[in-house]
Amino acid sequence: MKGTKEMRSLIRLAIKRGYNVELRNGGHYKFTAPTGRFFFTSATPSDRRALDNILADMKRAEKQD
Repeated sequence: MKGTKEMRSLIRLAIKRGYNVELRNGGHYKFTAPTGRFFFTSATPSDRRALDNILADMKRAEKQD
C-alpha cells in the first residue's frame, strides 16, 4: 500500500472540510470534526483499506445527532 502520499491528500481533504488534524506523540493523528467529534488513526496506515476506513470515520464524525 502507498501510505504517506495518500495520507497527506486525505489530511488536506479533512482540513478543507473544517477538521483540525494534529499528530500526537504516539505516532497517531487526531482528527477533530467541526461537530466536535473526533477519532484517531495511525500516521502510517498499513492496511489496504485504511484510507477507506478513515473516510468512513470522517462521515460518521460529521453527522449531527
